[in-house]
Amino acid sequence: MERWVGRTELRAEGRTVHGIVARYGDIGDRRERFAPRSLVPVGHTWLDIGHDQSRILTWVGAGLSFEHTDAELRMSAKLPRNPLADFALGEIRSGRRRGISVEMKVRNEYREPQTDLRVILRAELPGVGLVAAPSFPDSKVLELRRKLGPPVSGRLALDESVSCRCRDGCETVRIRTDAFTSALEAVERGDRAVSLFTTGNYGTPLATTSNGSLMVGMRSGALSWAVGDGLPDMQVARDFLAQRAAGQPFVTRAYWPRDTEVAEKIGTELVVSSAALAGIEIAVVSGEMKNLLPVTFGAEERRSRRRKVWTL
Repeated sequence: MERWVGRTELRAEGRTVHGIVARYGDIGDRRERFAPRSLVPVGHTWLDIGHDQSRILTWVGAGLSFEHTDAELRMSAKLPRNPLADFALGEIRSGRRRGISVEMKVRNEYREPQTDLRVILRAELPGVGLVAAPSFPDSKVLELRRKLGPPVSGRLALDESVSCRCRDGCETVRIRTDAFTSALEAVERGDRAVSLFTTGNYGTPLATTSNGSLMVGMRSGALSWAVGDGLPDMQVARDFLAQRAAGQPFVTRAYWPRDTEVAEKIGTELVVSSAALAGIEIAVVSGEMKNLLPVTFGAEERRSRRRKVWTL
């Protein structure tokens, strides 16, 4: 996979963003050009901020569309009403982000014998990103992160006493079976995202429901999650897989902002009846591990790019 930044310009009309994704025939600093109609959006091509897939704004089928001519590929994106989209519109209107960068997988190309110019005849376009004002002579092609490791999945027991030391005086937590129902319904609608992270790395997620890399939902009375395509090639993932190779066991814990919970303390147990699930933590736990379920590797789970929540 490659990234390519072209000489593009964005404009916002209300909550709709227009821009030219690529002009065919322009030659970049890596001596390459795109043949007419060579960039092909595939599946649910998304629009994100700065190629950060935890900040996807919209996708084909949910407000993003493309228009092809022999001269260029144009984009139009109607952004939803949420804080992330409001931020993106502010960035565009202020001029801080005035360009579009494409993520592409080249399928057909050749070299011109006289000039050694790379000519791209067909490239699939899974995503585009809003970037700072691009300068075509300074455009760069970067390698996208490859995937590491096998599929990863896990479960969190619900309505059972689970070891937990997250509160003073608490030894266990009991999360009611329907505690995350509202949050999971919001994920299904696309109004909320849940991220997968290792302990201490909440700001660097391994996967997220917002781009379909993480599936999360209810299965057999437990909160279940799966990453079926492997993990992104990043230091946090490499550290996690190295610990796994060394025999370190991991368990699943849930994270939610404390101000969203409805809970009561009964003795040394916190009973949570409702909370806005925001993250799945892959955790290393020392000491008591009552009803904490292990993270598993290698078993494919049923997943979908379009559905981020399992329903049974």
